[in-house]
Amino acid sequence: MTWQERAINHVRQIFPAQSGVLVDHIRAAARLGRSESICRRIAQTKNTEQMFDYVAEVRFGLLFAHLRFETGFEPLGLKGPDLSISRDGQSAYVEVKRFRSGDRVQEIGDELTAYGNPAKDIKKVLDGIIDALQCWEEATRVAPADFPVISALFASLAVTFAGRFQVNGETGDMQRAIAAFEQAIAHMSGNSPDLPDVLWNFAFALFTKYKKTGETIDLDRAISVADQTVELRSLDAERTPAYLDSLGTYLRTRHEKIRSNGTDLDRAVAVSQKSVDLTPREDSELANRLFNLGAVLFDRFSSRGSLPDLDRAIGVYESGLALVSDQSSSLKFLLKLMESFWKRYDREGQQADLEKSIEYLQRFTSLTSSSISSGNVAGPRLLAHMLLERYDRTGAIQDVEAATRLIQTAVNRTPAGSPALPGHLQALGNARNACYEHRVTSPIFKPLLTSINGHLTSPLRILLTVQLVS
Repeated sequence: MTWQERAINHVRQIFPAQSGVLVDHIRAAARLGRSESICRRIAQTKNTEQMFDYVAEVRFGLLFAHLRFETGFEPLGLKGPDLSISRDGQSAYVEVKRFRSGDRVQEIGDELTAYGNPAKDIKKVLDGIIDALQCWEEATRVAPADFPVISALFASLAVTFAGRFQVNGETGDMQRAIAAFEQAIAHMSGNSPDLPDVLWNFAFALFTKYKKTGETIDLDRAISVADQTVELRSLDAERTPAYLDSLGTYLRTRHEKIRSNGTDLDRAVAVSQKSVDLTPREDSELANRLFNLGAVLFDRFSSRGSLPDLDRAIGVYESGLALVSDQSSSLKFLLKLMESFWKRYDREGQQADLEKSIEYLQRFTSLTSSSISSGNVAGPRLLAHMLLERYDRTGAIQDVEAATRLIQTAVNRTPAGSPALPGHLQALGNARNACYEHRVTSPIFKPLLTSINGHLTSPLRILLTVQLVS
């Protein structure tokens, strides 16, 4: 039974009258980062006040996710902040405090002061990490080699050093984390039930270091450790799909980095497909794993031009889209479906693919229209381009008129002096000219225009513009 299922069962036992709403929150939160940690806490608490505290964290996590923040729970462990949020290259930690009956607002406000000040916020988190590190370092120093939980001490030390690395970015912390992971693994037997989690965290730490430093040796080692993890006999069926999904991500990243002969890409497709196959239909992570599988299939199509891979990617993306209900997840599927159908249209020239590409882009823009900034022009320009492509094939005046309005929107959103403005204006002129040409070259009105102009002795000519009703 997963921690999510345990949390749901626990909520139903403690709050039978309110369980419906709370269960919906827990299921929705499972799509956010590190959701297992908050589900574990909910499942294990015996105190109703603490339960409501955790539910408050879940609700704020869902709120930030609805606002299109990348959101995760307990980024630095139990003693750190409740949430991490990031968007547009900016990130922050969030501490959630619930007002309880009898609390004095002033006292709660004082508690929250540190999290309202970035410098104090970071210092508070780092101080807590330093305290934990000092305790665990001392424990590993004085513990005898046969101490029963020495591997757990080294594992805790490793995870904490890795957490501090994510805060301060100091390579020395990650080097110490790696050394501690190696010690933890050395003290574990091959059939230890904790070994898969330690190896998986080790692989993730190496991958995190690679993303920071760009050193391929760290990525190679992350893949090697992840391979070792999924081959363990002690790895249970519940965790296998998640570890395979991570391995697929590491392999895909290495292919993007070094553009090898395609071995990594083939393996990434295979392990990602296996991860999807092993994930239960009701698992909240299935949609994310389908998205990752679609992405690696699309990459292989882009690398080799194999249409069967593109066809599979489209089918996988459509399956994933059918599973999601939150806006942020829907948007990424809609964009990839738009791109995939457009690529197939560009390759095969089938009108049906062009129609689907336009449909998914229109759905995407309808979801983002209220949140797109005034400076955003990529969506309108791209949709206009597709509509003009369809106009060239069908001659439907509605498409060229809609494209003209979209390009006008792009022009209006582009500040004077922007290097992009001339291109937008040129596109607007082309669209308006297409409108004009459609109207004056109609088989109904072109002979009339020619006849009138033929009887004029003046060098002037008449431009007859007629609004057609399609």
